[in-house]
Amino acid sequence: PAEPLFRSFNRKNIGPKHAKSKKNIIFTSLKPHSFWLIIYSSKFCIFSFTLNQNKVMRIMKKNVCPQQLGTIFRELRLSKGMTLEEASKGIVSLPFLSKFERGEHEITSNKFIRLLSRLNISYREFELILGHLEGYSQTAFLQQLSTALVNNDLALLNQLYDDQKILLKQYSDSRFEHNLIIISQYINLLNGLSFEPHKIKKITDYLYRVEEWGEYELVLFGNSLNFIPIEKMYNLSKIAINRSAMFSKSPKHVNELSIIIGNIIHTLIENEHFDGLNNLFIQAENLLSGTDSFAEINRINFYKGIYLLIQGNYDKGLSISQQAISILNQMRRPDLAREYKDFLGQYIER
Repeated sequence: PAEPLFRSFNRKNIGPKHAKSKKNIIFTSLKPHSFWLIIYSSKFCIFSFTLNQNKVMRIMKKNVCPQQLGTIFRELRLSKGMTLEEASKGIVSLPFLSKFERGEHEITSNKFIRLLSRLNISYREFELILGHLEGYSQTAFLQQLSTALVNNDLALLNQLYDDQKILLKQYSDSRFEHNLIIISQYINLLNGLSFEPHKIKKITDYLYRVEEWGEYELVLFGNSLNFIPIEKMYNLSKIAINRSAMFSKSPKHVNELSIIIGNIIHTLIENEHFDGLNNLFIQAENLLSGTDSFAEINRINFYKGIYLLIQGNYDKGLSISQQAISILNQMRRPDLAREYKDFLGQYIER
């Protein structure tokens, strides 16, 4: 589906006057709604566990003791109506699997993934099951965060902050620290307070440090665009493309990354920061070339028209932007067409 324009605020005017308006909050979007965060869910999997099994296995073992891991696997096996012999055949010995399920043996990442595959369960699905059982599902957190932001619900934001603080203390997972930083910046925004660069730097440092970006890093980057300094935002967009190249053949990955780049372009235009825009347009076009992400292609073309208009190529820029609006009407999205038209109107008036 076609995407709404990226909701942004003018970074020159952060304060009480601007904190109350939903139009002054930016949300990274995946669906045709007014305000969105990128949701980390099984329906949008672009992270291939098999590419980095050992690393993820270490993270999993940090959060779940071996006894729990085996017990949960046993429950899943029984729910599939599978015997120990059927599950273990050709992967591990029957006695080994029995001891693993009783918490008496640990297991290698490769064998564990093969066992999950025997149950027709992906590791991502298993991770979501663990998150549900342990009460720290990232999907649930982002959905609650989205609800809090759309409704300017400070009470819910504070509750989410307290919950993530408890989880961080319990599990020492950097994900919970990142969530705390994101929540605290939104609380500041809604209270008309300044962002906290020293906290935001922890997220950008993490993103710079990770050599291979998976789904988590893209989601984190997309949902931190509100706070990341514009110069770093542009640099990280190049890193996002280069370090997630292994997923470049995944249509879902391409769609999400193109949405993020589109949101960055929107932010740069609104904040009159035009350095690097040409390169971003080239990156977006290369990323979307040969894909069927027509909505994002149309969105990028719309922004290109706006940019040309700003640079003085009025007739060509206006024509390109209006064509993008016309396509939205043909897609039977008059609501988005009006939104694009309103945005275009701001620059026609200038």
